[in-house]
Amino acid sequence: MSVILSCGHREDDFEKHYSIMTKEWSREYSKAVGYRTICLSCYRAYEKTGELLYTDKDAMEWLRG
Repeated sequence: MSVILSCGHREDDFEKHYSIMTKEWSREYSKAVGYRTICLSCYRAYEKTGELLYTDKDAMEWLRG
């Protein structure tokens, strides 16, 4: 059985996905945290652009900053 991940890619192996938090903006232009389940390729892309939040502490700093 395969699933479609938040990134839009199909994954057949449930061990090959990443649950992440990302820096986001709300419709009201305030900071927000996005929660996604993505593939390795997309994980690397988010990491490269600096959009990943690794811990809850990182998320709180993003929201307050």
